[in-house]
Amino acid sequence: MPNTTSTPHTITARVSVAPAINILNTIMMLSLTEVRSGLSDFVVQTANNFTPEQKRDNAVATYLLDIGMEHALNAPSFEAYLTTLETVDFAAGIQKILRGLCTDEAPIHTPEALLASRELFVQVISERHMHKGEDIDPIILYRVHELMEDPEEARRFVIGHLLLLYHHVVSDGWHRHLPTIEAAVRAFDNVDLTDLTPLEAVQAVTGRDMTGFVEDTEDIDEIVFVPSVHCGPYVSRDQLDRTLVLVFGARPPEGVQNASVELSLRDVLLQLSALADDTRLHILVLLTRNNELCNADFQQMLSLSQSSVSRHLRQLVATGFLNERRRDLNKYYSLNTRRVYETNAALQMLLTRRG
Repeated sequence: MPNTTSTPHTITARVSVAPAINILNTIMMLSLTEVRSGLSDFVVQTANNFTPEQKRDNAVATYLLDIGMEHALNAPSFEAYLTTLETVDFAAGIQKILRGLCTDEAPIHTPEALLASRELFVQVISERHMHKGEDIDPIILYRVHELMEDPEEARRFVIGHLLLLYHHVVSDGWHRHLPTIEAAVRAFDNVDLTDLTPLEAVQAVTGRDMTGFVEDTEDIDEIVFVPSVHCGPYVSRDQLDRTLVLVFGARPPEGVQNASVELSLRDVLLQLSALADDTRLHILVLLTRNNELCNADFQQMLSLSQSSVSRHLRQLVATGFLNERRRDLNKYYSLNTRRVYETNAALQMLLTRRG
């Protein structure tokens, strides 16, 4: 009888500062403060200080940042990346974004149809946000669509917006936090990331089981992990050809001795911040009394809107306090008691360490 056991698909993995990817991720986070709790104080405060026009422009730019993203990974600096953007084919980049919005289930949603119809474009993206329990301002999508109709205007808008934000908002903080990011990269130099499947590599670097977010069957050869001080507990992903880029909260590797105190402190603070809220604590308490609950259950029990519940659940899942699984059309949540014990142990270790 032939052996049908397949060899596990292993990939190359590395941890990199990736300045352009890091800064682009921070800029994108500035448009997510209303749907993600637990982002860095810098991101929250900066977003709160935006004028309505700045808030709108950043949201518009965020939809176009995939253009030229393949040049961001290995750019030596953010300035070098912006210079490269001047030569990028924005028309081709816009077509790639539009193709990403098309699905086999909706053959009418072709790139040509989406570009020809502002209403269809807005409908498709709004439906995607609705499935995530999020709302999106149609005015933002109208402006995105307008820019997609004129690739050169889109180029001028994106580069101008990124230049303005970098020099007036992001640059000082980037250079101030760069030593922490570099410390995270050095710490992972002590971790063996060879001969791992995608899920094993993600577990080793982020400390989380990301099944469903990353799969062992993905058609990739490499994962580049980029530590950030601004993304909170969330992991963001971009696929650049056969390389998967994951931005994660800067943290010390598990089991590595003498990890940076700053990194250990940040990791514990991320976990404690998820618990420093009455609603999120109530969610955890409810799950000590019920094996599983869905979003609608929490809405009824806590008298909250779907978007509010989703925001809290998202942070608790990202910090590992909740397990999430899909059943039929709903997501169900259960308490991850192991994470509670891990947080307690990490806090004890941090407060009793010497040196």
